[in-house]
Amino acid sequence: MVPVFPGNYRDLGRSAEAQSVFASNNFFWLKAGYFTAPAETKPLLHTWSLSVEEQLYLCIPLLLWLSSRRGERARTGILLALLFASFLLSAWSALAHPEAAFYLPHSRGWELLMGCVIAMAGRRPSTGAQPRPWTSELLSGAGLAAILAAVVLYTNRTPFPGIAALLPCGGAAAIIHANAARSTLVGRLLARRGLVWIGLISYSLYLWHWPMLAFARYASIEPLTTVSALCIVAASVPVAWLSYRFIETPFRRAPFFRRPAVVLPRAGAALACLLACGWLISWTDGAAGRSEFRSTAFDEDMKEVERGAHCEPVRSATVDPAAICRLGQISNTRPKVLLVGDSFAGMYLESRERLSERFDCEVWYMKEQNAPLQPDILGAIATGEISDVVLAYSWHRALQAGIPELARRAAPDGEASPLAKIYSDWTMRLGYDPLGAIGDTRQPFRSDLTALVRELTDKGIRVFIVDAPPFYPVSVPLKLGLIAKRGGDPSRWGTKMSEHLAELAFIHDVFRELESAFKVRIIRPADTLCDPTGFCRTWENGHSLYSDDAHLSKYGARLMEPILEPVFTRAPPRSVAAHTGPNSDILPFLP
Repeated sequence: MVPVFPGNYRDLGRSAEAQSVFASNNFFWLKAGYFTAPAETKPLLHTWSLSVEEQLYLCIPLLLWLSSRRGERARTGILLALLFASFLLSAWSALAHPEAAFYLPHSRGWELLMGCVIAMAGRRPSTGAQPRPWTSELLSGAGLAAILAAVVLYTNRTPFPGIAALLPCGGAAAIIHANAARSTLVGRLLARRGLVWIGLISYSLYLWHWPMLAFARYASIEPLTTVSALCIVAASVPVAWLSYRFIETPFRRAPFFRRPAVVLPRAGAALACLLACGWLISWTDGAAGRSEFRSTAFDEDMKEVERGAHCEPVRSATVDPAAICRLGQISNTRPKVLLVGDSFAGMYLESRERLSERFDCEVWYMKEQNAPLQPDILGAIATGEISDVVLAYSWHRALQAGIPELARRAAPDGEASPLAKIYSDWTMRLGYDPLGAIGDTRQPFRSDLTALVRELTDKGIRVFIVDAPPFYPVSVPLKLGLIAKRGGDPSRWGTKMSEHLAELAFIHDVFRELESAFKVRIIRPADTLCDPTGFCRTWENGHSLYSDDAHLSKYGARLMEPILEPVFTRAPPRSVAAHTGPNSDILPFLP
């Protein structure tokens, strides 16, 4: 029996509630689904796509019905217009708002509308010559090549959906369209019995494989190996077949279930039952009164650090109040500190607020940004009130995504060729760099971050960079709780400083260069989390120092306040050469 922590159980209930009303995509978007907390804590994460489908299945038939009097051609035109608009939104938001682009129907709708357009085109009688066989073969082969290219070339730093979704979606559309009149070589290949059988159980397989993987990851203290994950997926195949054979097929084929008067009331009752169960789990806070969880604080540590509490709008003509706010109650005419970053800045908000009050220093917070250069930064600097800028990001993720906005803005005239400038302008408007999706972002990262720091320091601004704490492939509080419940010692579970350095080696090289060239102050949580032996702890006094796999918990963030204090003083911290702390023999570059 896998013990499920109350917080995870509560979220499971809430996700079941959301799915019962076809809104789990909205729920996981608000929880930042694939992009923050480890996926093993979310067994129903995969239902986001079902909600997107259900939302569009309710809207598209209504749209077709309302436009039924306009004729087939007009309805196809309406679908095409919606497809094009959704695609443009998807291309723009894939980088500007990646979580929303991933989960919400406005940026995923074009993928389903593409299938609708193909279906509508197939309904119209053919008035011209049929396409030649070689044309269909070429189109079908190109479609398969596009799908395979996406499988091989795309990585976790490929902005998606956006333009990147054109390859798999366009490839599938090409194969379907090419095989509408006659079967092509690719069509005959896909019609082989084994592949057809996988296709038949694919829906059930989709429903079963993710919860099985999620619970296996949840119950395992160490990350699942590739072999273990493949074995679990293989085990989900017979389960999916049983589900297809005895649940899905009867509902689809039995005459009894084809009658709306039978199906609709029973389906409504099932959804109501799911909603009630989810609400009960959520209302009881994940059955928090279970005796096995009464003596642990790990569930409390899983809760996210408050991001934005007591954050008031900044009243300034040059500052966008929707993007920048003031932490705490301190408001004066003294030079101010600007905190900029993603969720790795957000986890320090409470600590910053306390330090702001202690030093009587006003702190402005630029809410979650996707790259360390936004027009709002320059607007805040233009007020003349900012003396210090603190950049706190998930730096390994910033490296993966690259920071293209910086180089394009800071590059001197004449440095790039006319063709390169046209390409750069096009990718900026589009919000996506196709070559950057599969290219090496290390050098752009170095030059772009350097350009930002140079611009700030040239204006007399002190720059602080907060390094990311050591991160883990699993949910830290979850694993610590499992260790404690199994009689182990949570204080012995952590990582090595050497592993942390190896994972972020290039980023630390860039930080050293910035320290040397611009006197940037680097704040390293590893100084506090790791001991002289090089062991980085995750547990202290019954608390997890992390809220998930990478973000510090409230308790862990509070431990960082001493190393954040130099931001609030004008006296410079110790130089790199003067460092003689406990980690000096391990990290000679630490301040």
